[in-house]
Amino acid sequence: MFSESLHSSPSQKRRENVCQSLNIETPDTNYGDILQRLVRRYLFKLERQKDEGKHLCPPPSPPPPIYFLWTERQRMSVLFRVVSGLL
Repeated sequence: MFSESLHSSPSQKRRENVCQSLNIETPDTNYGDILQRLVRRYLFKLERQKDEGKHLCPPPSPPPPIYFLWTERQRMSVLFRVVSGLL
């Protein structure tokens, strides 16, 4: 089954116990294999949603126009910092 290691996580220990109690043979799975499967699943879902016309992440909304609320003095202060290289 699994080789007993010092760094086994609680989920690995639970998996070992369940597999032993159900007499299931499981191959050793490393984190690279798990990560590769997750990436494949994500890319598959992304392609499927792209085909359906949906997007996983909505497009970002534009930032609110806070600079319109600034006073003339604040605008000049920021402009001065940009020109002088302080920002």
